[in-house]
Amino acid sequence: MKKNPFTVIFFSLLMISTNLQSQDFNLFNPSNEIYLFSAYDEGANAFRYNPAVLGLGHRLNAAVNIFLKNHDNTSSIDEADFLINAGSFGFSYRHARWYSYNSIQYPPWVQNLHTFSLGFGFGNKTLSGGLLAEWQIPEKLYTATSDFDQINFRFRGGVAVLYRPTGFLSTALTVKTKQSFNSISPTTRYTYGIAVRPLIKDIVTLMLDFSNEGHSNKGFFEYNMLKLGIDFKPARGFHLFGNFTRINTYTINDYVNLGIRFDLPNFSARYTNSFNKFTDRDKSFTSYKTAGQQISLSYNLEKRESIVKEKKRIFELTLSG
Repeated sequence: MKKNPFTVIFFSLLMISTNLQSQDFNLFNPSNEIYLFSAYDEGANAFRYNPAVLGLGHRLNAAVNIFLKNHDNTSSIDEADFLINAGSFGFSYRHARWYSYNSIQYPPWVQNLHTFSLGFGFGNKTLSGGLLAEWQIPEKLYTATSDFDQINFRFRGGVAVLYRPTGFLSTALTVKTKQSFNSISPTTRYTYGIAVRPLIKDIVTLMLDFSNEGHSNKGFFEYNMLKLGIDFKPARGFHLFGNFTRINTYTINDYVNLGIRFDLPNFSARYTNSFNKFTDRDKSFTSYKTAGQQISLSYNLEKRESIVKEKKRIFELTLSG
C-alpha cells in the first residue's frame, strides 16, 4: 500500500521527540513565540507577538494552543492558551506551569501563571499598527523561588507597526515592556522583523526576527535573540517550516524548530517540535534534545487555500425585467 508522504512527515517528527528529555522554556514568554515571526504570521495566534496584525482587519478567527513537555520521561501539558481575533480586536488567556527540580527537595517547585491579553489594531493591508495590554496573575503551589517573587509584576504592554509595501516584502517593529529572555530583570524588548518571498509567489518565504533588551548595566544589543526561518509550501494548504533561534543572555541557548501545517477552508492544524542544544557538564558531548511540542488548532471565517479541493458548484441566475 502506498504511504501518504504528508503522514510520513508528521509521524517522523513525532517519533524523534518521544523519548527525549525536555528543557525548560521561560515561564513568562509564550512557547508559540519560538516559531512565530513578527512580519509574517497573522491572525489570533500571532497578535500577542505582534499586535499590528490586528490592523489587517481579518474576520473572526480563533486558536487553541497546547505545549507538551517531558518530565522524567512522562509528558504533561505545561502551557495552554485560547486566542480570538475579530476585526481590530484580539483577546487571549494563557495558563503556564513551571517546574523546578533539585536533589534535596520533593515535591518540586511548581508555579502557575495566568495571563490575560487584550489587543487593538488600526490601519490597512499596507501599513498597520497595534497596541497590546497584558495582565498577569502568578499562583504559587508548594514553594516558590525568589526569582518568581522578584518579578511579580502585574501589567505590561506593547506597541507595534507592520509595513507591507509589496506582495513579496513585509517588515515589522514591535516594542514591549517588562520582557525577559531568562525570567529575571524584566525590561523593554525591541523586535525587528522582515519576511521576503524571493519567488514572488508564496511558495517559499524567508523570515528573520532580531530582538534585544535594553538592560541598564549592559550594552543595548548585548541581550538578544536571533531567529532565522523558512516556510515552504509544496502543495495547496500544506506547509513545511523550520527555524533556528539563538538566545544570548548570560549564556547562549540554541533552538531548532521543525513543523508542519495543514489548512482546510475554515480550519488549520499546526505541529511544531522544538529542539534545544544540550552540552553535558564536562563539555564532552553535545546534541539537540527536544524542548517540547507545540500543537495549534485554529478556526477562521475567512476561507483559505485548502489541502482538500472543494467541490465545484454551479450557480443559476434568472435575469428578468
